[in-house]
Amino acid sequence: VSGYLATYIDNDAKTLNPLAGVVITLVLFVAFRTLAGTILPNLIVVGTVAMSLGMMAAFGVSFYVITNGLATILIGIAVADSIHVLSQVYEEQVRDRSADRQTIAVRAMVKMWKPVTLTTITTVASFIGLWLGAEMPPMSYFGLFAAVGVTAAWFYSIFMLPAALALFKIKPSKLFTAA
Repeated sequence: VSGYLATYIDNDAKTLNPLAGVVITLVLFVAFRTLAGTILPNLIVVGTVAMSLGMMAAFGVSFYVITNGLATILIGIAVADSIHVLSQVYEEQVRDRSADRQTIAVRAMVKMWKPVTLTTITTVASFIGLWLGAEMPPMSYFGLFAAVGVTAAWFYSIFMLPAALALFKIKPSKLFTAA
């Protein structure tokens, strides 16, 4: 039964992980209707999943049945931070149409760094709790590398995303309008 379960979960992950990426991409496009609003969060997702799974590989940690869900969970968590930041960027663009992109990025991050950081801390704390409290190694590793992934998502959202926003011209989203 355990062997069949592992096979079925592996097969489901091969379908679910790309499907989650496609669904997130569609949601991002519908939410922002801009190329940057679709691509930048996906880059953060790729970096986050790569960091977490790469650290597992670097430390020689086996890929267990439970860790199949790691990528899917990190996709949802990683995209959330960038959605918050990008939403604020688009609001700032509407609020001051004459501001340059660096000013917009700074204003957005001044407003968003604290809520994004606090949600990251609580999420990391919960996964660290799983790491410390789990008796089974697969669950323990799941908690540890989920915490690593969430921390990577925070880092990319707080540092890399604003840098990209300041460097590249981001078209305003037509869905964000002056109130």
